[in-house]
Amino acid sequence: MLRKVLLLFLVLFVTTPVVSSQTISKDIISAFERGDAKKLSRHLHKNLEINLAEKKQMISKNQATRLLEDFFENNPPVSFTVTYEGTKQGSKYEIGELKTENAVFRVNMYFIEQDEKNLIYNLTIEKV
Repeated sequence: MLRKVLLLFLVLFVTTPVVSSQTISKDIISAFERGDAKKLSRHLHKNLEINLAEKKQMISKNQATRLLEDFFENNPPVSFTVTYEGTKQGSKYEIGELKTENAVFRVNMYFIEQDEKNLIYNLTIEKV
């Protein structure tokens, strides 16, 4: 009986962080697939570095949302897949592939944890 309780505790303890990180990824994947900048903005830090169309800048969340709206309007998404997830120097990051009607883009996202949420503080979208 004790073994079962211990095993159950271990399974719950180990899988809980995995489930929460997958939830974040699914919401971000959905936002990229639909080209929904407003939904994506829920995952943006209040100030972030964005590199879009080879133009790197530090901007506010509101400015980034407007840039992403324009980007998605000009590049209607077809699909988005996360190709790699990892951590580097304590920061979570994801790399994805965004296929649009016009081109294929590589998407790099670096996250910072704030108020128990992972927020994107660095976003790069570059044509492959």
